[in-house]
Amino acid sequence: MMTLGLTTEERRAYEAALRSSHTRRIDVDVLTLNGGVLSSVSHTLLDGQVNVDADAEVTRSATLTFLDPSHSLNFDTDSPDDGAIYADRMIRVRYGVHVEELDRYVFATVFTGPVTGLSREGVTVTVEAQGKEALALGAVWTPITLRKGMTVVGAIRVLMSSRAGETRFSIPDFRNSYGKRLTLPKARSLDRFAQVWSAARSLSRSIDKQLFYNGAGILVMRNHSRAVKYVFKPGTGGSIVSEVAINYQMADVKNTISVKGQPPNGKMGAVSATVVAPRSHPLSPFRMGREGAPRYLVERVENASIRSHAAAKEYAERLLESRIREAVEVSFDALPVPHLDPDDMVSVQTPDFTLKFRLRKFAIPLAPNGAPPMPVGYLKRLTPSKKTIRRRGKR
Repeated sequence: MMTLGLTTEERRAYEAALRSSHTRRIDVDVLTLNGGVLSSVSHTLLDGQVNVDADAEVTRSATLTFLDPSHSLNFDTDSPDDGAIYADRMIRVRYGVHVEELDRYVFATVFTGPVTGLSREGVTVTVEAQGKEALALGAVWTPITLRKGMTVVGAIRVLMSSRAGETRFSIPDFRNSYGKRLTLPKARSLDRFAQVWSAARSLSRSIDKQLFYNGAGILVMRNHSRAVKYVFKPGTGGSIVSEVAINYQMADVKNTISVKGQPPNGKMGAVSATVVAPRSHPLSPFRMGREGAPRYLVERVENASIRSHAAAKEYAERLLESRIREAVEVSFDALPVPHLDPDDMVSVQTPDFTLKFRLRKFAIPLAPNGAPPMPVGYLKRLTPSKKTIRRRGKR
């Protein structure tokens, strides 16, 4: 979840404003690929949305429709107009909410990324853009070797800066439970055809961290969130505006996790841990079995960066919690909450139940007028049809 630079009391006022009637402001800027601001095109925005999908290779994507009856938005690469939008430009979208208690707008940057497509139809121009992961989908090209003993954090920084030109990082100095930095157990060589982003994500997963670009275009690496970041509630003072749908997907359920690590140099014996869902859990081997025979649904993991039994157990417990939660899919429509990030832990609280889940999919509406809801747990088209937009353009 984005902090937005707010104190605890300011955040309380901001989130209260999100759940009540408020004034919105959508700012759209054209940037260079290095993040320099060229111009604002906010005044021409008709509609748009930002899709967030934690399971996609590129987490965020945006669709924006602009009204341009005078063809003042130039798309020719030779155009001197700073508002020109083409392949060497990025789009940044900020979602502002006026908080009366603070007497000011609070902005959440919900999208920053390169333009990947555009089309014109009459007076309207539609721009497609993807998150900054798209800038790291190319090949390494110049081979690189990440040496043994190098910190994983340092390896990711070197790779993303030297091969993808990234300069904006939010990556802490991660250490293990003994206070030691997490390092590469062996050298990792990447040939010229290796994909930069795929290699960076692989490094992050090797130490059980989440790597993604947030809405501001900052490369973030963090622990998988276990604390609830936001609570969705229905009714007066809540943010849920539809029925809550719950689906159970049993095909991929795991109730037993077995982790094998690598012992420190000079020590014998395998580092390992096995964690089983407790008997009381409805998805435990004992509750899912029959005739007294437990049903163990096992996932085996080998991770050379795990060097102690305690670390192996902690990893297995987190993975088991994640796998069990993935069996439950929650979806509903809500008032927009623009400062959420993919994989944030959130919860739904209704008079009948309370359920925690990881936020995998949601969409942020960008229409300057009206109040379309934010789909949570699924994606759908929020922008109106081109026919509707054309009617608006004739006014």
